[in-house]
Amino acid sequence: MRYGGKIVSVVPEESADGSGDDKLNVLINYGRGPLAQIGTSTTDADAITGAALGEIDLAQQPATGFTGVRAWVRMGTAGQSPIPAFATSKRQSFVGSGGVDLRNTSGSERTGTGASAEAFSFVTDSAVNSVKVRVQLPGGLYTTGGQLQARRVQWRLRWRTTSAGGGSPFGSWSAWQVITVERLSQQAFWSSPRLRIGNTASRVEVQAERVSVEPGSASGNSDLLRWDSVVEEADGLQTYDGHALLALELTAGEQIQSLPAISALVKGRADVPVHDGSSPPSAPVTAPGYSRNPADLALAAITNAEWGWGHRFGTANIDWVSFLAWRAYCAATIAVLSGAGAGTTTRPRFACDLVLDKQQSAGEWLRTICAAGRCRPVLIGNRWAFIYDRPQSLPVEVFTDASIAADAKPPGRRNGRRSGRRRGRLSHGAAAYPAPHRYARKQQTVGSRPAGRTL
Repeated sequence: MRYGGKIVSVVPEESADGSGDDKLNVLINYGRGPLAQIGTSTTDADAITGAALGEIDLAQQPATGFTGVRAWVRMGTAGQSPIPAFATSKRQSFVGSGGVDLRNTSGSERTGTGASAEAFSFVTDSAVNSVKVRVQLPGGLYTTGGQLQARRVQWRLRWRTTSAGGGSPFGSWSAWQVITVERLSQQAFWSSPRLRIGNTASRVEVQAERVSVEPGSASGNSDLLRWDSVVEEADGLQTYDGHALLALELTAGEQIQSLPAISALVKGRADVPVHDGSSPPSAPVTAPGYSRNPADLALAAITNAEWGWGHRFGTANIDWVSFLAWRAYCAATIAVLSGAGAGTTTRPRFACDLVLDKQQSAGEWLRTICAAGRCRPVLIGNRWAFIYDRPQSLPVEVFTDASIAADAKPPGRRNGRRSGRRRGRLSHGAAAYPAPHRYARKQQTVGSRPAGRTL
């Protein structure tokens, strides 16, 4: 099903990918996990882009149609890693005195693996999980040539771990991350990529240098890069441990000018006790998994100690004969008669997609789940039995008031006078039953008076 979840944090920030575009980070909580699927992801995933954004909608449109969108997914497992944009603590440290200009006076673009003599390094003051490198373009970015045009500039950065004191021994350098900025702007703006160090915090040395050749002051072009500061980020305990999360990084622009409505395809909990479909009632076998069968969800509601009645009931409190009969009835496939796939596909007879998003008793939730499969749970002694509606195997006629037909010619008046002769006929009802003793009549006629209706 598609579900919007609960937005728990909205954080605007400078471009976390270094492009120069302002970003909006949105964190959505889908409740306790683990879940089976969020969007197209079935496991934790970072910085999702492109087709992997399928099944995520922004303003009721597929997220794949928006530029500058990235996603992070956490399925809600214990000990899951935090999402970088929502760190617990952030501390800004300035580089140099008033910043350091990134230069390239070599006359050619830098492509080598080593650092040039014009590279600049900075060591964080404390152990970090992420570092945001803030580079400003104080004069904007443009090219003059009769008229202002967009300009492109590149710079790169890398990092390595240090000792707790900020010196040797050093770790190995990471690969260079090349940042490309291209736009037409006469106003100052920021290119601020985030480097993810890891789940274990460490002091790091960050190194940056300009890749593009400088245009020269007389050219009239503007692309000055000034490394202003770094933001040291520590994850702390803000991991939302055990909660399923979707984080989106949205790029401000013509497509997105405010927070859009967000929804995603969500498949429910991945730890529902699912029957194997073959074991008998005397020795039922279940395994944790994902299921839309109302019977499996009802079993989870009864036996799950976190959100159900697991503190009171277990599998020994289930009438497995009635449970498995109901489960098989729900799982039986029927033809799709309308909509997509009509006449060519099948589906289970009953399926349940449900969000437990309000306060009510476990019994009320259990009845809600069972109602999705036309079932009524009944506690008999200390065992749960399941009574469900299904068509009778043999046709049975049910008599109601609608089964009583009116006479074609009820008593009435003739020529303004009441008829002296009744036109109705006697109403007869016959009831046959076994004789309680040998002197009893086997058939008895009841009711012998004129009436307007005949049974």
